[in-house]
Amino acid sequence: MTIKQRFAALFTAVLILLGVTTTALAATLVKNTSVTVTVNQQQYTFTERPRLVEVLAPQALSQPWYWPASKLFLLNAKPEMQRQQLLQQLQALIATTNQQLKPGLAALQKELTGWQLGQRIPIRIDYDLARADAALNPRFEPGQYQLLLTERPTGVRFFGAVPYSVTMKHIDATTVQSYLVGLPLLSVADPQFVVVIQPDGRILNAGTQSWNWQHLEVMPGAMVYIPFATGWFSADFSALNKHIPALAVHRMY
Repeated sequence: MTIKQRFAALFTAVLILLGVTTTALAATLVKNTSVTVTVNQQQYTFTERPRLVEVLAPQALSQPWYWPASKLFLLNAKPEMQRQQLLQQLQALIATTNQQLKPGLAALQKELTGWQLGQRIPIRIDYDLARADAALNPRFEPGQYQLLLTERPTGVRFFGAVPYSVTMKHIDATTVQSYLVGLPLLSVADPQFVVVIQPDGRILNAGTQSWNWQHLEVMPGAMVYIPFATGWFSADFSALNKHIPALAVHRMY
């Protein structure tokens, strides 16, 4: 018996002593390396790590998907932990602030509570590009994923320092500042800039005053966060302005 054969026999004996059969071991290995992807409502399981093209192939040509707004999420608890921290901060502010601010903060709290979350995987989702360029066709790591394919969205979502969240119709070739005309703002809103969360995951600040004006067009399906002026509860609102857009990237929609 060779050394290799002796090692294999010894390893098998140890597994038997531990009550682990080779069948169970194989099942465990498959489980630890498997990838499960739910594409919209259809679930696919891969025993080997698939590439993006393999995951997209069953549905890529079924509809005219708008790839810039398609998103991939890893299903884990990290974004939920971030949300709970933000909700606690908002609840503390609601309990201590004046009556004027309570409704707006409660509306923001309701907005965040209603989000479905997953950890956004920052890769470009595009079937044609993935087939043409290996760099845009990555392998999936083991785990459970949600892949959202969507047709071209029709709206832009505004939330933050407003009395209530609102979805406006997307208008082509229109700057984000143009949407703000007529949008009701809280007295604590920062009038100097807004934060655009594009559907491809980019977070962009856009100045809204003559001295810091930046031409920025929102994509269909974007979210726009209206920040709080940091003169009110400065440290608390600064934290909200930083962490809420970061959480919005992980919203599954």
